[in-house]
Amino acid sequence: MPLLVKYSGDWADEFQCEEFCIIPNRAKYDAWIAAVKSNIDNGQNEFYFGTNEFHTFEDIDDLTRDLEVTEITDEEAAVFNKYFRGSFGTSGVFSIDAYE
Repeated sequence: MPLLVKYSGDWADEFQCEEFCIIPNRAKYDAWIAAVKSNIDNGQNEFYFGTNEFHTFEDIDDLTRDLEVTEITDEEAAVFNKYFRGSFGTSGVFSIDAYE
């Protein structure tokens, strides 16, 4: 079952970053989380969303507490994929495409 994964995070008390991504299933979500965790653990913990703005995550929990994961139907996923090509937003946290 597809997952709608939403990120909502505050950037330096200046503005709110919002982003979503459709991930095909729980196994691919788990693979994405593992890839992001590996990057963060290896010091690649900056996720850019502007020319010089970025989120910094100390560990995977620092990111996942700002995620909301919802199971959706294949039909709902198709709508997101049709109109947003599977993701949309301002935060850059879905820049690692480990689930593809």
